[in-house]
Amino acid sequence: MSSLMMALSGNNKSKKIMKKIAILGFGKVGKTLWKKIQNEALWQEQFQVKYLWNRSYEVFEKEHIPDSTIICKRVEDVLHNIADIDLVVECAHADVIKQYGALFLEQTDLLVFSPTVFSDAAFRQSIQAILQEKKQTCYLPLGASIAIWDIIRLEQNRQLKHLKITMTKPPQSFRIKDKVANVRLQLATILGKRTEIATDSIAKINAMAPQNTNTMAIYALAAPSLDSSRCVGAIYADSNIEAHIVQCEVETTIGLTYHFERYNPAKVDAVTGSATFASFLNSVLRHDSGIRHNHFVFC
Repeated sequence: MSSLMMALSGNNKSKKIMKKIAILGFGKVGKTLWKKIQNEALWQEQFQVKYLWNRSYEVFEKEHIPDSTIICKRVEDVLHNIADIDLVVECAHADVIKQYGALFLEQTDLLVFSPTVFSDAAFRQSIQAILQEKKQTCYLPLGASIAIWDIIRLEQNRQLKHLKITMTKPPQSFRIKDKVANVRLQLATILGKRTEIATDSIAKINAMAPQNTNTMAIYALAAPSLDSSRCVGAIYADSNIEAHIVQCEVETTIGLTYHFERYNPAKVDAVTGSATFASFLNSVLRHDSGIRHNHFVFC
């Protein structure tokens, strides 16, 4: 092979195919992702934003959206153009995936920033059935999760025994649906000290606080062999911190135990910690390099 042909061959191997994407949700995560693609060459080489959707259409009026990007008023408009989309990136709310996730995965790949939706066992199993049958992929960004690769390795080796994830945040950071838990949240504010809000199976904690516990959902999806009594989540409120703290405790069947902690600086009322945004963006940029496990791709 000539040197010219070798050079051309090397260039072809390194060149990545640009993906046409739709972004669902234009809050902090969605807007940050869109701006990255608009402004940075590395992102422009890999992605083209074809469609944008947000529940509140007015948010787009403050931005200069290029003519090459179509702003959709309904999620159904994105579905109507699904043949023109390589990857749908959801950064809106779990309800969007609950309603439209299966429809997207029937025809294209999906990256989910609201994995608490999979705490619903029937819905999760329906999505996994689609993933088994179709060639599409459902990507799960790691976000604030730590030691996920260790959890997956232990799970695949059938060595997981017990998993507990504890999350501590300022009271103002929580968005909780449960009445009793909200009373405890108010008490935590009054007491001014670290206070337990709830401890239960991760699935139940996810249902209670879907916007706050996506990290827990990732752990549960990485450890499908553990039943609800061995896959536990706990949430605490602490008005003395400006951070989101994730603690991961793992017991194995071979006597090993693991204890990890992640301290993520965050504004008092922020749902997402500052370092998590960088992790999310990295997951999108390198989603094709993730690990396939439990029918999903962790990235």
